[in-house]
Amino acid sequence: MAPPPPTAAEQYLAQDRFNRRFIFSTTSHGDLPVTYADVGVSARDAPVVLFIPGMVGSRYFAVDKHAIAEKMGVRMLLVDKFGMGGTPLVPLDQRLSLWCELVPQLLAHLSIQHVTLIAHSAGTIYLLNTLARCPQILYPSKPSVVLLAPWVDPVHSGVTLMQCAQYLPTPTFRVWNNVMRFFALNVSPMLSSSGDILKSSNTTTSTSTSTNENTREERARHHIQEEYGLSIKFQHELEKTAISAVFNGSTAGANADALLCLRKGPGTSWAACDDYAAFVTELVDTLALAQRSGGESGPASPLLVRAYFAESDRMIGRKGQAYFEDCWQKGDGEFLRFESRTIPETDHETLLTCSVIEEIFELARSD
Repeated sequence: MAPPPPTAAEQYLAQDRFNRRFIFSTTSHGDLPVTYADVGVSARDAPVVLFIPGMVGSRYFAVDKHAIAEKMGVRMLLVDKFGMGGTPLVPLDQRLSLWCELVPQLLAHLSIQHVTLIAHSAGTIYLLNTLARCPQILYPSKPSVVLLAPWVDPVHSGVTLMQCAQYLPTPTFRVWNNVMRFFALNVSPMLSSSGDILKSSNTTTSTSTSTNENTREERARHHIQEEYGLSIKFQHELEKTAISAVFNGSTAGANADALLCLRKGPGTSWAACDDYAAFVTELVDTLALAQRSGGESGPASPLLVRAYFAESDRMIGRKGQAYFEDCWQKGDGEFLRFESRTIPETDHETLLTCSVIEEIFELARSD
């Protein structure tokens, strides 16, 4: 019997823009294939954003952002992290250093000089290392980075659930991706970048906030339908198809990112941002030196760092938000501008609302 014809959502996801491939020449592992999405507009003069997702670092998180980016005239890149999709796994202690090698190579391959950096959750660790190692990739006229529900070490966030996770045996995390796969495909189909399985399970077991969440999600879906031409039915189909695509590919990288976030085992240093407070101090010193010297080692204008936080965040909590804001506010001044916003009726995952994405793309257009 012949297989059924592909659905509209499957055809949408099969577009080349969601399935690009690049050969990355590493200094320690030879040539590695890297899969990525290149969505939005393709004009050479279009503003470019590089989006680094959370623990489940899949290129398919670009599917719900393509139509928005296209209409707003923005180009967005989203790369499969190591061990995700068609990008092979690398040793845990080399994830960050190899990522910082990869970014400038990929941009050069695409003839892209500058980007606005965006990260969600665990992607924060990658973004800050990119900022430290590759500051020249930011737009010199208005260098900007955006952090969505930035990850905070449980030592500073005090979130009991995350602190308990640090005591789990390291081998437990070898199957973490399978646990996420089960919840994503069987309990509650939800495209979750951060790997928050409790969010998925609560969508079916809790009714205390369901009315507010449904209203918010319905408003967002209606907005996308009206502004970007994707019907509500198609949005649901596309999300389910994207979830299947993520978990039918390699997801071992999510296990590695879980260990990295929890600092479990050897090789889990966060490198340049091992200490957020020290990182901000060193970054400001670097920015000051670059601006005063007029060289190309960093942005020539004040760096804008904008952080978005959820109203309710079980992954970093209020204490984690306060810690993160305090670290960056101490660096706010002549060479760095820090902005912080808390989005009502959102959590760690739903913070990536259409309106927030639109704000970020608008920021990128102003660079």
